[in-house]
Amino acid sequence: MSVPTSIRLEKGIEKQVEQYLTKNASLKFPQLVNMALKQFMSEPRTITLEPAATDEVMATAKQAFKKHKDAMDRLK
Repeated sequence: MSVPTSIRLEKGIEKQVEQYLTKNASLKFPQLVNMALKQFMSEPRTITLEPAATDEVMATAKQAFKKHKDAMDRLK
C-alpha cells in the first residue's frame, strides 16, 4: 500500500505552520509533518463518529455539484 506524498492543509492551519517554521528555522516542513504524525500515532486516541446533520450534508453536496458541474454533466 502506498501513501500520498502530498497533503492539503486546512485553511486555518497553514498560517500557524508558517509561524511555527519561522520560529524554528532549523526545522523543515517535511520534518514537522513526520514528527507530528509519529506523535499522533504513538498516543492512544478514541475517535467517535457522529452522524452529520442532513441539512449540512445537502448543502455540502449542492456546493460540490455546483463546483464540479462540468464533470457531473460529462457523467450523464
